[in-house]
Amino acid sequence: VQARFMRAYCATLTSQLEEEKKRRTLFWDIAPFPILVSKLLDDSVIYINPMAREMLKIGDQDILQFHLSDYFSDAVKRGELVEKVRKDKIVDNFEVQMRSPRSNERMWLNLSARVVELDGELALYLNLHNITEQKNTEEKLFIQASTDTLTGLNNRRQFESLFNQAIANDVINRPETNGVVSHGSI
Repeated sequence: VQARFMRAYCATLTSQLEEEKKRRTLFWDIAPFPILVSKLLDDSVIYINPMAREMLKIGDQDILQFHLSDYFSDAVKRGELVEKVRKDKIVDNFEVQMRSPRSNERMWLNLSARVVELDGELALYLNLHNITEQKNTEEKLFIQASTDTLTGLNNRRQFESLFNQAIANDVINRPETNGVVSHGSI
C-alpha cells in the first residue's frame, strides 16, 4: 500500500513539475522582450524565446547547438559578465557586442542578467536589449566631433588628446626617461 502511494505521489509531483515547465515556457514565449537562458555550470543554452531567436537570427533547431559563449564577440566580456553575476547575482546595464552564431552578424546589446534556479540547477537568465543603432549613432557623433569635416583628419582637440595619451604611455612604458620625452617617442 505504501509503495503504491509513493508511486502515485511521485507521478503527481512529476505531472505538476511538467505543468510548471509548460507555464514557464509559455510565459517566456509571450514576453515582450528577448530572453536567453543558459546553464551557469556548463554554458549550454536551455531556452531562447521567439523574440531573441529573431534578434539573433537563429532557428528553433539551432537553440541547443550553441553555448552562450558562441554568442559573444569577445570572450573577455563574457568572462566579465559571468564573474559579475557569480559575485552579485544580479547585473543590469551590461553593454556588450554579441553576434549571431549562425550568420556571425554583430550587434550591440544591453544585458540584464540574473542567476536563477531552474529545474534544480543554477541558470543564467538574460534579458536582451538591442542598442546597435544607439552605438552606431554614438560612433558617428564621435567621428563628427573629433575630425575635420573637410579633410577627415583629427581636429585639434582630438590631436591633443591622442598626443597626451602617447606621451603618458611613453612615460609609463619607459621609466628610464624619468618623465623626459625623448625625440624617439614623438
